[in-house]
Amino acid sequence: MDKVLGIIIFVIACFVIVKMWELLETVIAGILRFFGGLIGGAFTRSLEKYEESKNQENRD
Repeated sequence: MDKVLGIIIFVIACFVIVKMWELLETVIAGILRFFGGLIGGAFTRSLEKYEESKNQENRD
């Protein structure tokens, strides 16, 4: 009986660990996407300003 109970607890623990890992992966992906968006947005804006300043110099 103890062996069966141990196996059941082991299976439940493995299931919980897998579910927690999936949740953790989702959270990490969300955080990376958020920071990637911030960095990408800042880079795009600075690139646009650089191109504008180049165009201004070419007009002068």
